[in-house]
Amino acid sequence: MISLPSFIKHQFGIPEKLLKQRTKMIIDTDSGGDDIHALLTAFDLAAKKNIEIIGITCINGNSNIDDGIKNITIVQKIAGITVPIHKGCDRNLKQQITLSSKFFGNDGLSGHQEKYLKELNISQYPLQPQHAVDFLIESALKYKEELIIICLGALTNVACAMMKTADFEENIGLIISLCGNILGLGFMNDGVAEYNVHTDPEAAHLVFKVLAKKLIVIPYEGVISVSEFTITKVFEQDTTIKGKFVKEIYEGMKNANNRYDIQDPLCILVATMPDIITEFVERPCNVILEGEGRGMVSVKWLDKDPQANQVTFILKVNENQLIQTLSNVVN
Repeated sequence: MISLPSFIKHQFGIPEKLLKQRTKMIIDTDSGGDDIHALLTAFDLAAKKNIEIIGITCINGNSNIDDGIKNITIVQKIAGITVPIHKGCDRNLKQQITLSSKFFGNDGLSGHQEKYLKELNISQYPLQPQHAVDFLIESALKYKEELIIICLGALTNVACAMMKTADFEENIGLIISLCGNILGLGFMNDGVAEYNVHTDPEAAHLVFKVLAKKLIVIPYEGVISVSEFTITKVFEQDTTIKGKFVKEIYEGMKNANNRYDIQDPLCILVATMPDIITEFVERPCNVILEGEGRGMVSVKWLDKDPQANQVTFILKVNENQLIQTLSNVVN
């Protein structure tokens, strides 16, 4: 349970940034297990909300980028939907190294990738020739305020788009990202950093600094505020191929790490069902780039400057609504 000091102004209801519903969506993903669950959720909810998913952009992270492309192809086949896939950055900005976690096994699907490729008769993984960064830039220019970008991994693709063209940040409508922390809680860098920011702190620093007014973040503390009871209820549905698929990922992750949090699907719920939000806070912040705190988000809790660019952090969601919605997605 998140507990902030009483002098911190909590807000309730829907953040102002979410009052306008956007009609075009891009999902930027590192394509591990919870990302795949998020994609399945997005395919279902976007259609119901008249939101067009115009593309999926890939990045290294929870899976190797090429395994990620296979995983996206699998979930599209299961969902009976085809969305263009654009391959993006496979290394971070400063260090130029490739970082891939093993949270969801070597393939990003808790070891089930080959089985699903065989069962679904998948042998080709169609990619668009356009790089993900160029696709983001082109889409922002074309759709402007109507475009929402959902970032489920490191923010490298978005940061590269910002560095490549001067007006990217002016063109886009909104970014919702699963990343960062507000109380110094995480499971990277001795527990002070969250994984997606830790993977590319320089990219996160740029996005937080320049795009704060258009940025909504579900921090790690918001993720772990979802109860174990809720998580268990979400994965009870296993009588359909969708239900079986996400439950296998969940069980593989839990068996390997003794815990599975509902992370990336929260971004989709916030984007498509903003009334699910029950508590949030808006504060200026930056990402620490040096020293022992590298990758941690430093929130300026006492900054009283009304002109400061403030990131919106989602703290809590309605868990009954979460259970019902994610259960319906796999039924």
